[in-house]
Amino acid sequence: MRIAQAHDVACASVIILSLACSAHGAVAEPLRLAIASASAGLVRNSGEAVVDIRLTDDSQRRFADFTKANVGHMIDLRVDGKSVNKPVVREPITGGGVQLLIGKPGEAEPLAARLNNRTATLEVEAVSH
Repeated sequence: MRIAQAHDVACASVIILSLACSAHGAVAEPLRLAIASASAGLVRNSGEAVVDIRLTDDSQRRFADFTKANVGHMIDLRVDGKSVNKPVVREPITGGGVQLLIGKPGEAEPLAARLNNRTATLEVEAVSH
């Protein structure tokens, strides 16, 4: 009887471990992007504050590949782990730039400065539906 119980426990453990590993494998790590430069500005038509970001060559390639793989899907752009924008990718973004809409105009300039001096991090991740 004990051998049968031990066998059942071992089988259940293998199933649970398999499920945990498969669930873990499905979660992709956020893509961290390196910044060549950032500047604060305003959107011409709406007057909304923005931070225009130019990515390094390597990050441009990785971001282009990421957006090609996620056309039609929502992505989450985060600064220091905090969600800033969640746009839907309409087409691959291959120009090497990212524009963040900033809710409060007074926050764009300090954010651009932090991105330029590398004290802030920019990440992007696909949002699961």
